[in-house]
Formats: sequence, C-alpha cells, structure tokens
Amino acid sequence: MDFYFTDRKFNTLGVASTGAAPIQIDADTDDQMRPQAVGRTYAATLVTDPKDAGKLATMAALGNFLLYKDQRGVYVFATIMEWTSYDQQNGELSFVAENGGVDLINETVGAYTATKAMPVADYINMFTSDSGFEIGVNEIANLTRTLKWEGEEDTALKRIESVATQFDNAELDFRFEVDGMQVIHRYIDIYKHMGLDNGQRLEVNTQLNKITTTGNIYDLCTSIKGTGAAASGSDTPINLVGYHWTDPDGRYVLGGDGVLRDTVAVQLWSRALSNDNPNPTAHHIQRVKSYEATTQAALLQSVLADLKQYNHAAVNYTVDIADLPDGVSVGDTVHLVDEAQGLNLSARLLELKDSYANDTHEATLGDYLIEASQIDPALQALADQMKTLAASRQWYPWTRYADDDEGSGISANPDGKSYMAIVWSDQSAVPSDDAADYAGHWQKVKGDDGVGLAGPKGDDGKTSYFHTAYANDVSGSGMSQSPEGKAYIGTYSDFTEDDSTTASYYTWVLIKGADGATGPAGKDITSYASGAALPTTVAPANSQFWVTNSNNVATALYKSNGTAWVKQEISASAINAATFNGLTFNGVIFNGSQFNSTFTSKPVDESSFDDIDDPIGQAMLTKGTGTTKMGDGYLTVDGTIDGGGTNGTPLQSFHTEVGASGLLSRLYTGGTDYSHVTAEARLNLGELSLTNLDTAGKARSGHLNGELLEQLNNVGKILWSGTSYLGYKGDPQSVKPSMKISDCLTGWKLVFGAFANNQFSGNQLREADVSKTSVAAYPGMGRVIGLIDYNMQVAYKYIYVTDGEIKGNENNADGVKGQVVLIAIYAY
Repeated sequence: MDFYFTDRKFNTLGVASTGAAPIQIDADTDDQMRPQAVGRTYAATLVTDPKDAGKLATMAALGNFLLYKDQRGVYVFATIMEWTSYDQQNGELSFVAENGGVDLINETVGAYTATKAMPVADYINMFTSDSGFEIGVNEIANLTRTLKWEGEEDTALKRIESVATQFDNAELDFRFEVDGMQVIHRYIDIYKHMGLDNGQRLEVNTQLNKITTTGNIYDLCTSIKGTGAAASGSDTPINLVGYHWTDPDGRYVLGGDGVLRDTVAVQLWSRALSNDNPNPTAHHIQRVKSYEATTQAALLQSVLADLKQYNHAAVNYTVDIADLPDGVSVGDTVHLVDEAQGLNLSARLLELKDSYANDTHEATLGDYLIEASQIDPALQALADQMKTLAASRQWYPWTRYADDDEGSGISANPDGKSYMAIVWSDQSAVPSDDAADYAGHWQKVKGDDGVGLAGPKGDDGKTSYFHTAYANDVSGSGMSQSPEGKAYIGTYSDFTEDDSTTASYYTWVLIKGADGATGPAGKDITSYASGAALPTTVAPANSQFWVTNSNNVATALYKSNGTAWVKQEISASAINAATFNGLTFNGVIFNGSQFNSTFTSKPVDESSFDDIDDPIGQAMLTKGTGTTKMGDGYLTVDGTIDGGGTNGTPLQSFHTEVGASGLLSRLYTGGTDYSHVTAEARLNLGELSLTNLDTAGKARSGHLNGELLEQLNNVGKILWSGTSYLGYKGDPQSVKPSMKISDCLTGWKLVFGAFANNQFSGNQLREADVSKTSVAAYPGMGRVIGLIDYNMQVAYKYIYVTDGEIKGNENNADGVKGQVVLIAIYAY
C-alpha cells in the first residue's frame, strides 16, 4: 500500500510503502471514529537508509499533505500536524496527520448568537468559511435551529461538531475528490445517521477471536431535572415546571417540580432499598442536566431520552477481530455472535484502528441494539409489570371549556368560551362537569382575535402565550388551527405570540374516538364471537368474529366496520402452532430450527433409449436419490447419482453444503463410502476455490476472488497512450499509467513504434513486458529493454519502474534509441 507526500502546492515529494521500498511505512494506525468526532487521524513511522534520512524531513515536513487510498477504497487527504520523533541516525521519522488539517484545527471561532432559525448548512459554511471545504451530502437540509455559543472559543472543527450535535445528533464526514495528486474538492457530508446494516455476521472463532464484556454505573441515575435554553429576551433557562405529560406505559412520571422520575429503576437503585423496603418509590439518584431545547415539549423529549439511556448499568463489549470483512466501514452495524456465552448482539462500529503495515484491525463497538445482558433481568421484569398494569388501566382525556380560570360556565361546547382545561382521568370515559376537577389546569385560549392569547406577565416581566392546534394523529400530521375533522388537540406555551407551525412543539392528546364522538372510543373490541360460518347479520363497528373449523381451531378473522364484515390479517406473532400444511412463507427468519426432508428424483422414461453395455461405468444417468438437512446456519444435501448400466451400480455420490464451512459441493466415485473425491468447490470470504481430478487422477486446484476477477477484466485495458522517448536531454519523461502495476494480473505491456519526422511513423511496432513480480522485488531499480527492428538493429531503453510510474533516462533519445518511442501501455 502506497502513501504519497506532497508540498502545499500538491507537488509530489516522495512515496512510502508498506511493502519493500526505499522508504517504508512502519507502526502505523489509521484511526476513524463515529459519531463522536468527524476527524480522522493517521500516525506512522517512516523508515529509510540513514544516509537518506534528510529526505524524510523534506517529504513529511510539518504542514505537508498526505494522500492515500485506504483498504475500503476511500481517498484520504490529511495534513502533517506533528512530529513525535525524528531519529536521523537510524533513519526514522514518526508523524501524525489529520484530515481536518490546519484549516479547521488551527482556526478558532468565538461566541455567536443566531438572530433567526437557520439550516445546518448555513452554520457549517459560516464556521468553515475560506477553509476550502464545501457542503456535499445534506440529509437534514429541511431542519432549522436558532443556536448560540456564549463566551466560548472553539476550533472550527469542534464548532461544526457542536452544530451537528444540536441538529438532532446529525453525523458529519469528510470526503475528498482526488484527480491524480490533486485534491479538487473537499466535502463535508451531513447525515442523519451514517453507516449501513447489510446483515454482516461476525462469529467468535471465525471472524472474531473473543468478545469481552465491561460495565459501569458512573452515569446511572433514576431521575433528571432538566433545563433548556433561555427564551428570547430572557436570561432564565426554561424548565419543566408546570408542564403536563403522562407516560402511556405509566413508568415515567413528570412531577410538578419539573423532575422526570423513573418509577421502575428507583425500585432497584433507591437509597432506601432494604429487606424491609424491597420496592421503594422514593430517594432517587438524581441528576441536573442542561439542554439546548427552546420549548418545554422539546426539553421533555431530551430529558426522557437521557433517562432511558442512563437508568441502568452501562454495558460495553470489546471485540477482538480476527478478520474484519472489507465491506465494513465505521458507522456500519454488524451482528456479533458468541455461542459459548449465548451472546447475540447488533452493534455499531464506532471506531476502527487499521494498521496497514502490520495488517491488524482493532474495532470499538457501541450503540448495542440487541443486548443479551445489558438490562438487569429484575429491572426488565419490573418494567414489564408496570407496562402490564398501565395497559390494563384505562386513561381518558377530559376536556372542558369555561368563561374564566375558575371554571365558571363550564361546558363541553367551546363556543363563546375563553378558557380550556385538559386533565387525564382513570375513573370514567365521561368527562366531569365539576369545575373543581379541573382546578389549576385552566388556560385562556381565546382573546379578542382568538389567536395566541397572552398570559399574565411573569416575575421577569415577560408575557407567556398559550397555543393550541388540531391534528389527525399523535405525531401532529395534518396540523391545523381548525378542529374540523381532527382527532387530536395539541398545546404548548412560550414567550412568542405567533402559533408555531412545527408539530413537535405541541403535546398531542386524543379528543375524538374512533366512533367520531368527543373523548376516547373506549375499548377497541365492541364484541367478540366465533363459529363455523360468518354471520349474515353485521354486528356493530369494531366487533370481531373468528371462523373456526371442526376442531375449533381459528382459521380466519373478520372485523365489522358497521356495515360489512372485513377480513383481517392474523399477525404471525399471535400464532402458536404444532403443524403447518401447504403454506408459503415470504420474508421469514427461522432461528434455532432444524428441517429434515428426503427426496427422490423422478426416473427418466427409458422406453425410447437403447440398452448400452457400459463397462467403464459412464452409462446414462437415470435416477438420483438423496437427503436434505437444514440446521442452525447450514444446509446439506447428500445422495447418489445412479447409473443406467446393467448392474445399476452408483456412478457417483455427492455431498453439498452451504454454511460456515464454505463448502458448496463435493463429488465422489466408488459408491457411498466417500473415499475418492473427484471434485470440490468451496466459497470462503468472497473467494471461490475449485479442485478436481483429471483423467490421469492428478488433482488440479485454483481459486478465484474479487481481486482476480477485476484483474482479469482489466487485461488488455489501455493505461496510457502518447509518444515518449522515456528520457530526453535531462528530462526523464516519466509516464504514469492509470493503473498501478500491482493492480494488474501480470504486469504492464509496453508498446513501442518507429519515430520519424517528429511523429510516430505508424509501423515497426515492438513490445516489451514488465512483470509486477519483479517490480515488487526490485522497485525503482534500473532496467534495460532491448528493441530489435527488422534489420536486427537494437535500440536500448534504460528505465526505472515503480508500482505507479515509469521514469526514463536522459540518454534514451540518443542515436538509434531516439528512433523508437513508447506509444502505449496496456494491462496484461
């Protein structure tokens, strides 16, 4: 692998390689991280002959550029930021390069306050101005935020990372467009979430050496008191005091003091826990945290997300990777399996450290989506119990309107009323008409103009406003200021007079049930029945009817819409069956199952065939028998292929296997003892290996992988064309083919032609081969090419070949040598 060093004008100063070369790369680490940082760091030691140590200081001078293409095909452009050691006596220089470079790491930015909501691109362009970077991919172009940084001095790199964090934890990536040795574009790509999940499975004792589990409770808490940003014109951050929210599962409770509490986690971590008090409900481990939220609704979501993350012990897994597949990049999700521990994880690759010199890979994974042991079983049991209790507990939103904040003239009709109250009750679906039940919840919602009515001024002299809107569902879709046809009402308060058009600012509650009546619809199932035939009489809406067979097994489900029975799909998660007959499965994953079946192929009709005496056992095939077996992660097929000779003895036995072993198929001769293998095919990590016996019984083996396929496809591809002496009066006239010789199947084929009257004459073509094997063994050494013409006259060319370049000699244009020029280079 080659690394190119240039000055700040992109003039090439030298090349270092992980292979045999005058300047070698040693002890290197390519460190990539997601999502904590956008930067990428490459550290390495350059090693050369001590007498040439001065060249190391020139090519890797501080501020110079490093260009290379990593093993995943990504161009990396970095700036030499630091020398950690320069040992001239031993010919070694250790350096650190970063792809943020001087442009973003050394430049600092100060305090800034946006005067309006702006998109993410505006912030990043402002903080990276004049750096050479430009916005590339932008997956959150529609989002806007009003952000500020007070009294802070950040590097430009840290500031754009802060911007991404405040735009819903967006993730940034540097991308470079390279042409030759020129970096023509420097992009900052903005993603909602980087990386892919291609179902890549990594198993201990195959791709993984081991998985080590670690954990801690340093960040654990069971309640959070959150504050947000200060409202416009105020120095006081917002909080959750007075904000009303109810967890549908009943687990998280927002108190009147603005503290969000986890009623499940406190039973395991309370300071009051004891044998006499095994399920305490108080004495929380509480944290005070600040957020950037500008509304109470947004602040609640931030606090809730953190409480869910930190209400249990943090468990992490360190993975020792033996063989990381080439297609996996930082940010991707992989699936880890350790059968010995019974561990199945879905994890994100957060950091990857590659050593190209040592061919090692160290990965750090996190964001575990499926964790076998992260949640304490007792905590999970309590949460499940709480959810069950909450599910069996019916909550109803009570909404009433009144003339004032005392509830005078309370009514279910909003006409002419200036105040509204919403409370949740588990007592009755019918809202109370007692004004006392709504005490403390009355809000003035209609002024003289009926829009965004101002509330009383607070202690700080600011005026708060209460806002309402209506929508189709709990996410706020179809939001409108009119309740016509809407099932949900949303509310929030702030210090801005105008009603927001952003649905996430509102807290949405159901005000119209499925039957169209104000208030909840009650239980979804109005009635339930079953029988052998669907009734001809349609039951009331939301009624269910199960059709059963003679064994009283349900075979179909229908639901009434009030005028007709509508057939319903039955979720597979509700099925517990012992036998399936005549079914088709689409998109189903089977775990831990074993399938056994036998098959016998249909015999060929032999009525139209002549009998054949087959002394050598190569008669016509007539029938094959075998057994198929599917287990946990593998499929095998075993059987025999019968012959059509007089004795009917099997010609060959076969064994086909698809699974972790990589075996595709194997054929045997001599019956079923599997003693003589005649052919075998294996597929291992993208490489197909084939072995078979020829007629003399000699084994022939070979393999085919993606690299070989690419090299085969490139054979005959023209890599350079023109005219060059390969050296003329002090000019070596170097030539750079478009493909490195190491990427070719065998090497480069050089085509020469006669040169007369300052141009290629069009005849007397001559060819010379340069093999990649010899270039790898003797990079940069002088080579002599003898080119003989029709009259047996020899024109010699003296050249120097490295992996990506051919340099000539200034004497290559003298005399007879000047009558021949290089006109093309092909891959071969």
